[in-house]
Amino acid sequence: MFFDRKQEVTAGQRYRKLDRTGYVFEVISVRTDPLGAVHVQMRRHDEHSTRRTLSVSVLLDGNEFELIQESAAGKG
Repeated sequence: MFFDRKQEVTAGQRYRKLDRTGYVFEVISVRTDPLGAVHVQMRRHDEHSTRRTLSVSVLLDGNEFELIQESAAGKG
């Protein structure tokens, strides 16, 4: 799913949290709620039971997260 002309968010991508923890999260799903807001569900790469749901705008904020790995489906 595209959110701007530069970046697409898809399941399988990995993002690093840009805080002191540096946790890596993998996108599990991308969903649009009934009001049109887009959210991503993510799980922590090193602890799969830890999940977060975020607005896609937070995920794409360069001060919050950085993309570190494209999804396997997004390659090629």
